[in-house]
Amino acid sequence: MNTGRDTSRSRLFREPVWLMIHLVLLGIIILFAGLTAAYLIGPDAGEEAGFRIPRIFWLSSILVLLVSLSMRRVLKAYERDNSSTLSGWLLAATVTALLFVVCQWIGWTGLHQQGITLQDTPAAGYLYVLSGLHVVHVGVGIIMLLVSLTKSRRLLQHAATALVYFSDPVRRRRLELLARYWHTIDYLWLFLFLVFLYKHA
Repeated sequence: MNTGRDTSRSRLFREPVWLMIHLVLLGIIILFAGLTAAYLIGPDAGEEAGFRIPRIFWLSSILVLLVSLSMRRVLKAYERDNSSTLSGWLLAATVTALLFVVCQWIGWTGLHQQGITLQDTPAAGYLYVLSGLHVVHVGVGIIMLLVSLTKSRRLLQHAATALVYFSDPVRRRRLELLARYWHTIDYLWLFLFLVFLYKHA
């Protein structure tokens, strides 16, 4: 029976953009999995870490959960044609993601002030590289959030353009892909955070 809604599996094979984005996300996951494996089981895996992860990384983990929650709210607002709520949650996701970057910077600064640098030990190097590479992907997500927020605010100012916005399947798919990207990036950080806890708790 055709329910009128595409399933994720059918989209993967019928829509090239949907497939491409998921391949990109898979590539990101494989990249981090490879680096994490080298971090955990490499030749220096048994060495003493010598330092603890910054406490502010706990706050970072809470913030990424809030970003994912905000993106879920964005999709719900779109389904309900609620323009003000949609823009509000997009803004909340953007601000929260920016706060995440600030927290990471504070964490790196704290490590550097302790004399723990990128060249200090392999463990420190991996922590900087993994968390830094993750922030790069967060930055890409922030740019996409800003673009989506700008376009939504411009189109939702008038009833006519708002009607087109909420009835456009392309807009919906873009928001879904944006949410999917952020869920992937957020879950990656939670995975990295658990790895850091294991090595540096």
